[in-house]
Amino acid sequence: MNKTSLSAVVLTAGLSLAAHDALAAKACDIVGTYTDSLGSTIVFKTTKTGTAKNATICSSTYKLTVTKDTSKAIDADGTAKGCGNLTAKFKPNYPTCTSATGTVTVTGLGTFNDTITKKSKKVETRPMGDTSALEKGFR
Repeated sequence: MNKTSLSAVVLTAGLSLAAHDALAAKACDIVGTYTDSLGSTIVFKTTKTGTAKNATICSSTYKLTVTKDTSKAIDADGTAKGCGNLTAKFKPNYPTCTSATGTVTVTGLGTFNDTITKKSKKVETRPMGDTSALEKGFR
C-alpha cells in the first residue's frame, strides 16, 4: 500500500470515529427523579419539562422548562406562584449522566452552586396529602 492510499485509509477511519463520537455525545437521558445539594427534589417528567420542590426556597412547586439538553449542558428555566424566576445551568458528568454540577439562580435570592444527583430513572409520584377529612365528608 502506498503512502497516499494509507493516508486515505487513516483519514477515513479518523473521520468515521469522529462522526460516531459526535453522534453518541448528543444528550443525557434526563427523565427521572433527582435530589440536589440545596435540598430540592427535581422530577424531569419528559426531556422538555419537569418540576422542582424546595420549601426553603419557595413554598410553591417550580414548573421547569428544559432549554438545553446536551452532553455538555442541561439548562432549565422555572416559574412558581409567588416566587422569583429560577434559572439552572448544569454540566452533566457525561456519559454516565448520574449527576450534574452548576448554578441555580433565583430572582430576589441570588445564585447558588448546586449538584443534582439522579436517584431513579423512573418518574416517582409525589406522596398524596392526608385525605381522611375528605373521605369523612362522603360518608
